[in-house]
Amino acid sequence: MSGLFSAPAPEVTVALDGAAARLKQQIAERAVPIYDCREPISGSVTIAVKGRRFEYSEVRVELVGSLFVANPEEMKEFLLISREVARAGAITQDSAFPFAFPRSEKPYETYFGLTFRIRYTLRLTIVRPSGSNLAKDVEIWVQSVDLPPSFNPKIKLEAGLPDLIQLELELFATKFPLDGCIMGKVYFISVQTRIVSMELSLLRRESVNVGVQTVKEHEILGRFEVMDGQPVRSDSVPLRLFLAQFPCESTYRNVCCAANVRYFLNLVVTDEEERKLYLRQEVELWRQQLGPHPALSDM
Repeated sequence: MSGLFSAPAPEVTVALDGAAARLKQQIAERAVPIYDCREPISGSVTIAVKGRRFEYSEVRVELVGSLFVANPEEMKEFLLISREVARAGAITQDSAFPFAFPRSEKPYETYFGLTFRIRYTLRLTIVRPSGSNLAKDVEIWVQSVDLPPSFNPKIKLEAGLPDLIQLELELFATKFPLDGCIMGKVYFISVQTRIVSMELSLLRRESVNVGVQTVKEHEILGRFEVMDGQPVRSDSVPLRLFLAQFPCESTYRNVCCAANVRYFLNLVVTDEEERKLYLRQEVELWRQQLGPHPALSDM
């Protein structure tokens, strides 16, 4: 019968320091605060007891980094840092307990993809001497700002269909900031057929190891016609692709020794007989400043 008259659970909130002024990533209906991967995290836990006595054995906050694999479903925690906010005690009035993670190296960026997700949460646990524990999760968004690459050469690729067409693709660089522009040119060395279209697309390829198998997915982020009219020998067509319009994140390699995200430029040239010439080049994307990406807001 005592359970029928037990005191209601207190109201618990987690407030992050400087949250109002912090940049936020909008995900569906959630506004998630953005942190640099090397940035400390601090805040406070408030327990509102509404004038009643509340006993606890421990108040604990953990910084958790997790890798979620979509199919087959699997979850792995790659980061777990625990802070004891308060030891066993009792309160009779609303109380706030500060916490801090001054050295919290977060090794990977947050990522929401087709095959896997990387998420960071602050996990609050209030252990009670009797009754069930109280728990609350607060999500944070982690980004990694990098310096411009010290080596970023031009690249040239040649391809052709025998006795029909020969062309060269030149990219002025192979590593680009997420808000940058991919620039290059296509040179027509020889044209012996009628070209009807030339299409440029940006492709993202994901792969993640699950047990002994590797799950792969790819998606085309955008397609563009980059030629108007019939080219002739010695013609050149400029390429310009602004990355800010796409939901791109940084290139990821060997995340948790399991996951990768890579980006490719695809160039497809089609002639009047529907013969196709393909050129593909990998490009590396990197982040030069913190900030939300509007293309992710509908995820």
